[in-house]
Amino acid sequence: MNNKGFTLTELLFVCIILIVMIVALVGALVGMNSVFHAITDTAAIENEARVAGYLIGRDLRRTSPWPITVVTQDSPFSGTDVITYKLPVMLDTDSDGVPDTPDLTGGSIQWNATPVSIGLDPADTSRLIRTEGAQTTLLAENVKSIRFLSHSEDAALYFDELKIILELEKTNAMGRKYNTVSTSIVDMRNSQ
Repeated sequence: MNNKGFTLTELLFVCIILIVMIVALVGALVGMNSVFHAITDTAAIENEARVAGYLIGRDLRRTSPWPITVVTQDSPFSGTDVITYKLPVMLDTDSDGVPDTPDLTGGSIQWNATPVSIGLDPADTSRLIRTEGAQTTLLAENVKSIRFLSHSEDAALYFDELKIILELEKTNAMGRKYNTVSTSIVDMRNSQ
């Protein structure tokens, strides 16, 4: 007699193959999820470093080496640098309500009396802040170190250049650390 059904052995064999395939599929999904989070966490921290570098560079391009009064370094490699500088007084020359040209009085730039400083927040050293008078602006979080190098610390730089080395480190919810180092060279205004 020819029965057209499955034997118990055949059913067990099919179940084992299905279980192996499901385990492999779940493993692949977990791996893809881990890669996805690694890519997004890395991209987020790199973007944070890029934005902070842009904001610092935008400010420092408006100043010159002369009104930089202090670059505080505990040691050249401590990563806790603070820079203090002055910005030029800006005039609205085209009357559009937006200051666009430095005040040139007597042929030289007039500098704002209020100094600006950039450095780690003393209350939370993982935050990079810009302070101008009583106003504090957050530039970046997850900061591990910030260094400002001038010509006197790095002979490869020109006199009116400043190297900024910003290192960020972030730990995600799963305990993995991601870090990035952003190095930029800012060409400051070379006139007094």
